[in-house]
Amino acid sequence: MPRTVPFEVEPIVAALAEDAYVVVENVLDADRVAAIKGDLERILTPVPYGRNAFEGFGTKRIYSLFRKTRMFDDLAIHPVMLGVLDAVLGSVYQSARRRGSRSAPATQRRSSTATTRSTHSPSRTPRS
Repeated sequence: MPRTVPFEVEPIVAALAEDAYVVVENVLDADRVAAIKGDLERILTPVPYGRNAFEGFGTKRIYSLFRKTRMFDDLAIHPVMLGVLDAVLGSVYQSARRRGSRSAPATQRRSSTATTRSTHSPSRTPRS
């Protein structure tokens, strides 16, 4: 069973240094989790599954997540989160790629052999 640490910079950084991962419980209460799940479901519903093996034929991806929901704003600038980033990445970093994804259960995934489309398209259209 993984160890858990409090939502504080020092214990999180220490666990990351020692174990390369960390579990922090109870950062979000059940109402907040339900609200986030509901908003992500609203965003994910119209998104198509991946177009190639790299994206994952059974995966839906949300690009520009912070442009589509405000549910994570406070977490992105939370002092503990920023403190952990500073400690792990140093003082110069940029959080520029905010996205989410959801993979379908294995029984719902399309076979990677089911498509004949080329994955080397010269023109890529932006996706939601």
